[in-house]
Amino acid sequence: MKKKISMLLAILMLITIIPTAFADGAKEMKAVKSSQKITLDKEVVEVAAYNIAGSNYLKLRDVATIMTGKKKQFNIDYNAERKLIVVETGKPYTKLESDLKPIKEASAKAILSEKEIILNGDDEDIDTAFINESNYVKLRDIAKIANFYVGYDEASQTVILKSDEAYLDNDDKNDDKDDDDDKEDKKDDDKKVSELSIYDLYEFDGDKDNILEDIKENNYTLINLWSTASKESIDELTAIAKLEEEYDDKEDKAGNDRLGVIGIVMDIAPYKEGLSEKEAADRKAAIAKASEALKNAKVDYDNYTLSTEAKEHFDKIAKTYPTSIIVDKTGKVVKTIEGTKGYEELKKIVDIYVILR
Repeated sequence: MKKKISMLLAILMLITIIPTAFADGAKEMKAVKSSQKITLDKEVVEVAAYNIAGSNYLKLRDVATIMTGKKKQFNIDYNAERKLIVVETGKPYTKLESDLKPIKEASAKAILSEKEIILNGDDEDIDTAFINESNYVKLRDIAKIANFYVGYDEASQTVILKSDEAYLDNDDKNDDKDDDDDKEDKKDDDKKVSELSIYDLYEFDGDKDNILEDIKENNYTLINLWSTASKESIDELTAIAKLEEEYDDKEDKAGNDRLGVIGIVMDIAPYKEGLSEKEAADRKAAIAKASEALKNAKVDYDNYTLSTEAKEHFDKIAKTYPTSIIVDKTGKVVKTIEGTKGYEELKKIVDIYVILR
């Protein structure tokens, strides 16, 4: 009877088959060489891994190699007639010359699609990540296949594998703890959100806005702090406009926008009630200058002027213009980008947060 294993990714075949066309539902994502240490039964193991969307992906054969001789060992074979990978748990694996080779590229393109394998005699549907002519699988999903423990130590950034503990047993053991952790995370997020009252800004026409509402709609938001008096700031607007267009309407599986973009013009005087005639005229002229720069750069994302409170906050962040910050949906700053960046450099920085986290 055919079974479905959810979230299984990538298997290296005995004979690599390069697809001429991707299956329905295939998608492309960026894979980055993982720098995390991996231990097996408290011993460091040298096994190559890619990071995709925050998860480690390894070659199934590499994991079979390091698990051979352990309680949770498994073998990999190939059914030539059906052209399917065969996985048998509890059996030793014979290492091939191509196994445990290091990854040379810092990043690569990954094609995610579904394939079929034979697991202990049953047909299984799995998801695969095809990278540089090899197939990779999410480490946690390999653990589900062979039923071994996989965990993570945040302090040392170490992936922990245990060959004498079951995967499902570990999940059950941590259910209550995970629930408690989720509650604590929710409290922390609520606290961060409540601190965003200082982000009150003003649209060019004087309407008050709180960018928290914009930020909450995106997984991450790039906030560009720029000045009309800075040529470098104005030059960078075109690159940021292109970046915003690139990510416009791109969503994750949950339907959340991956990236939003907001601009804040730092050299326009903070809006306040009762502006003098001269202050109002100066502000109007500064807004006209900013609007012209945005029009020339074909900017389609919202730009704002400061409130007094927001100016005090952002002045502490922007030591030079332009400066951009990447914030998560709670408003927490995860990256500060100082100085002018081109489109390619900006996209490389943003991808780390938007695609891989």
